[in-house]
Amino acid sequence: MRFYPLISLICCLGFLLIGRIAQANAQAAYIVIDGSFDDWKDIPHAVLDPVDSPNAEIDLGRISITDNGQFIHLLVELGRDVNIQKLDGSLHLIFDIDAREDSGQLFMGLQGADIDIILSPHDPNQPNKSIGGVDVVSFSQNFADITAYKIGFTFGPTYASNLFELRISRNLQSPSLTPLFSHKHLRFKIVYENAQDNLHDETAIIFHELSPLTQSSIVQDQDPLNKTDGAIRVVNWNIKDGSIFNTPDPFVRCLNALSPDVILFQELAADNSSSQLQDFLNENLRLRDSQSWNVVFGLGGGNLRCAIASTNPLQIQEHFTLVEYPDWPGHSLRVIGAIIEISGKRLLCVSVHLRCCGRLGGRQDFKRILEAETIRYQLAKALQYEQFDGLIVAGDFNLVGSRRPLDLLTKHLDITGLTLSPVDGQQIDELSNATWSDSKESYVPGRLDFLLYSIDKLQIARSFVLDTHDLAPKWLNHHSLKATDTSLASDHLPLVADIRLAQ
Repeated sequence: MRFYPLISLICCLGFLLIGRIAQANAQAAYIVIDGSFDDWKDIPHAVLDPVDSPNAEIDLGRISITDNGQFIHLLVELGRDVNIQKLDGSLHLIFDIDAREDSGQLFMGLQGADIDIILSPHDPNQPNKSIGGVDVVSFSQNFADITAYKIGFTFGPTYASNLFELRISRNLQSPSLTPLFSHKHLRFKIVYENAQDNLHDETAIIFHELSPLTQSSIVQDQDPLNKTDGAIRVVNWNIKDGSIFNTPDPFVRCLNALSPDVILFQELAADNSSSQLQDFLNENLRLRDSQSWNVVFGLGGGNLRCAIASTNPLQIQEHFTLVEYPDWPGHSLRVIGAIIEISGKRLLCVSVHLRCCGRLGGRQDFKRILEAETIRYQLAKALQYEQFDGLIVAGDFNLVGSRRPLDLLTKHLDITGLTLSPVDGQQIDELSNATWSDSKESYVPGRLDFLLYSIDKLQIARSFVLDTHDLAPKWLNHHSLKATDTSLASDHLPLVADIRLAQ
């Protein structure tokens, strides 16, 4: 927002008062970073920025803040549907972490600024171009080595939206062993500048009183990996370039701990095969008497293939043997479908891997939409000629652009009367639903993987995302796991659902 000097002073004082009043009335909330905002309904605005940047990529609106002893949470309204890690300009979250003007620096109108969290930072070699992701700049020597991953920064949703929830950890230890947000108060503001570094919108300075700092602890009385009696355990996992064969140990430990009945894989290599994967699973995974693994392997997708494995009999579904792009002969989708026979019932499972990267309205986003439309059409053909007792579509959806690929396979799936819905699996610590992370990347953790199920045919007994860092030592030992297993195995996490066939 832009003000003339006197108006600016009056408005900033007013907004600052709003921020103080809002915090005085707010209770520390339990916020899950899942792209759903019901848990914010009782948290007041700290600032309600007016509509004043009609021609900008972003027009800041509602800003809310809450915290607990471990995290700071923000709710930020941006006025447009955007991908905040792929903006043309940059969004700055500027913090004075000790609410003192005599420390830090004057930066973008905040005296005493200590850190700047930059969403879509600019490329230093091409100043007018964003490199994407998140960067953190410190104005204090105490925090010179911080990164987005070190401060536990994450947000939701990963697809384009006009509203985002964001989280920052309060327990970062600096070289001087001082936690990042250990003070009683903080001040911050949010600034959007375009690709030419012209300031287009900004909030007033927001003052926030912090709750006492606490240390995180893992309390898990029950086995977090316990399998539901009578349910079929389905695991979806992007295994990153076929690394299950190159670094097998963490995969084997995780899959044995999860004890799945059905596994949907993505990112096997073209030179892998169904027999290779089948032999690997039979040699390394524990099985009950007389059981063995059966595998179907995708014929399309270039050098990245999908596969489905089950301890029950299965066969390729003919409409998913090889799926080509419409009007693009010789180019095929990364998808495979299989019919699995379970207790006399027929379950259709489809493993998908949509196009990666890009942003809302870009070439990659258009390709993801085309892929979802094509898969939807193949589902229509399969369901037109055969009856199934349930349908599962799972995989790496790569929703970093629009949400439309997901919508095409859920609320717009009106072709057969079947309704698909995504499982709401959270990580075991119940703090987020992120299924991807890689601290070597500039992009922060997010939800890329989905498991859709036919809600009129199947029932979800439980679902979760496995990050072995979330398990208490007791359960790591119980399952012969290491805390680093999932991060060593792949940049994607296993998405797990215990499913019952409806009677």
